[in-house]
Amino acid sequence: MKRQRLAVVGLLTLAGALMAAPPEPTTAAWTLPQQMKGTFEAGTVMPPTSLACTAGGLQDVRFSWALPAAGLPITGYKWTLTPTSLAGPSDAGIINNPGQTSVPVSFDILAIGSAEFSIVAKGPGNWESAPVKGRVSVLGLLIPVSTSCTV
Repeated sequence: MKRQRLAVVGLLTLAGALMAAPPEPTTAAWTLPQQMKGTFEAGTVMPPTSLACTAGGLQDVRFSWALPAAGLPITGYKWTLTPTSLAGPSDAGIINNPGQTSVPVSFDILAIGSAEFSIVAKGPGNWESAPVKGRVSVLGLLIPVSTSCTV
């Protein structure tokens, strides 16, 4: 019986303490309201300009271009030669010199047909420009007998 009285007195004391000073909500110490300000700019890698090509006779085709005047800095170029006919030439390359403005395109021993030349400028963060395209035609038997190109 004495234990029951003690338990009842303890519960009443606890209830009275909670009624006199109820618990208050607190803000956790690790949540501090902070603000940041900043500006962001969108960047664009501009494509090569003034794409031109030279070809004819027994020579390989050479594509040349001008450096873009604006946009993000150029870190290099990536080019591809994709066949557009059954036996058309194919090739690809990466140019790591941002100041280079031409590339020779050579052909396989038995290249006969046409292909699309495409070049993109590479910028920071592996961003790339829109492609600039041209076309190549070749007739070859061990060496290019006839080459032509258009942009």
